[in-house]
Amino acid sequence: MLSFVIAKMINVWLLFCLILLAAIYARHRAYPRPYKGIPHSAQSARRLLGDIPDMIQFVKDGNDPDDFISHRCRKLNSPIIQLFFMPFSSPLIFLDDIGESENIVSTRTRELDRAPMTVKTFLPFFSSASILKQTTPEWRAQRRLWKDTMGQDFLRRVAAPETYKVAVQLMELFRLKINIAKGRPFSVRTDFNLCALDVIWAAFLGSELHGIRNEIRDLRGNAQDNGLTRQLISLDSPAAMPSTVRGELYEAIEFLNSMLNLSLTSWLPGWYHWILRQLPRYRRCWALKTKIIDDHIQKARKRFAASVSQNTDSSKICAIDLVFCREQSAKARPKASAFVIPPTDEEMHDELFMMLIAGHETTATTLCWCAKLLTNNAESQARLRAALKAAFPKADQLTWKDILDTDIPYLDAALEECVRLASIVPRIVRVALDDTEILGHTIPRGAQILCTTSVCQHTLKKYPNNRDARKSHQDDKSVASSRCDSEAQDMDVFCPERWLDDAGAFNSQAVSKMAFSGGPRVCFGKKFAMLELRILLVLLLMNFRLESIPEELNSMRTDPGALRIPRHAFVRLTNLD
Repeated sequence: MLSFVIAKMINVWLLFCLILLAAIYARHRAYPRPYKGIPHSAQSARRLLGDIPDMIQFVKDGNDPDDFISHRCRKLNSPIIQLFFMPFSSPLIFLDDIGESENIVSTRTRELDRAPMTVKTFLPFFSSASILKQTTPEWRAQRRLWKDTMGQDFLRRVAAPETYKVAVQLMELFRLKINIAKGRPFSVRTDFNLCALDVIWAAFLGSELHGIRNEIRDLRGNAQDNGLTRQLISLDSPAAMPSTVRGELYEAIEFLNSMLNLSLTSWLPGWYHWILRQLPRYRRCWALKTKIIDDHIQKARKRFAASVSQNTDSSKICAIDLVFCREQSAKARPKASAFVIPPTDEEMHDELFMMLIAGHETTATTLCWCAKLLTNNAESQARLRAALKAAFPKADQLTWKDILDTDIPYLDAALEECVRLASIVPRIVRVALDDTEILGHTIPRGAQILCTTSVCQHTLKKYPNNRDARKSHQDDKSVASSRCDSEAQDMDVFCPERWLDDAGAFNSQAVSKMAFSGGPRVCFGKKFAMLELRILLVLLLMNFRLESIPEELNSMRTDPGALRIPRHAFVRLTNLD
């Protein structure tokens, strides 16, 4: 009996010791484990929550969350730092040197490639899209299938006319809102979203959403039925607009996009997204999106098959058609077919959905920043409008061909400056495929590096030894390295003139550019986006003057999410007719 009791006590003590050891081990694993040699906060390294308390306090003090990294870099006096955000996880390395960021994405893809963080975040939304794949032959083959959608033929034959048509409708919507607002500012975020989605939907899927047209119809109808909407007395208060009913598909896409942003701001995006997927509304929106996109793919297949059988070229009306054409032409050439892998329906669907979400959201957000920057810089706005009027004396006869084919250096400069300061994707993430080195610091295999894309004052700062330690396959021949020395010291200021040479000609290489990333993984839709921005900005400034708005509606702070979306996107427009 005694031996039984002793044995039982020993078992209890062994269990207790095992639990204690497990707890000690878990505690040890939960705390930050800094990478050797990379600057970090010693205080954060001793805390279970790492840098989270400091970031919370930083935001409470009235700062923008996006500025926390640059603040910590200045505090640690280093362009490369590591931060600790999650227990039981490895540190995240942040690189705030724009020259080295450009070198990494342009020349070091064999060392640093698509990161697991990006994959985990977007995997539930488009699991087979190319954005989630590393830079492999399969990735190149998948991207090559869509190559023609960014070619000059498609952009001018489909994208430009569609953009111009929707942009003209947007100007009509703005005139209607000006009449309702009576001199008050009004929000344009939803308007730009509707416009961008109308354009990319028509260009890629070949059908019309009529988002802007329906908005005009509802606003005009409600204003006539109820009289002009009652406004507050103050002309500085935001205008109230009549309610509108937006299309079911638009609401579904915007809801899914908001769920993506919620997942991104969660500490556990995978688990959080699983919870979101259980919501009845999420399931309805996902089913609607899936059905409509799949239907368009099947229609395009039938349309392409019919054109092949009839030996006609009438099927190339949207991006999907071009994918089928490229696949067919590759099959006819044995050497080319080796580099083209026929897409599965899932790959086609996910690639389309990714382009729809990313394409319209990024363009709309950049347009919001364009409006803010031109509103806040009246002299630049006036100079740009003068340049446009000089180039287009007959504004009522303006066409999309005129806008694209006319050389207007100040327009090119203003567009580049807006895109630079918008910096809507402030960081791109890379993972070290093997032990490597960045700015003289050893980066272990598997470490994830968040590289800045912001070309501004703090990312051009010369920290001690960071120039000498720059590691690049191009080294001193790097375009980014040489530009960083010559860039002006007012990079936080809106100044289109920095893109012009002494003769007034546009110099696209005057300043580092990372808004669309770079290298082999440069943003696929860059040409499409710049075409949209050019047409929309020209029509906006040829039709309206962007007047000043009150400070309380003009915050430059951003809301958390996948992109740097301005918290306020208001304009006060005056007709120039």
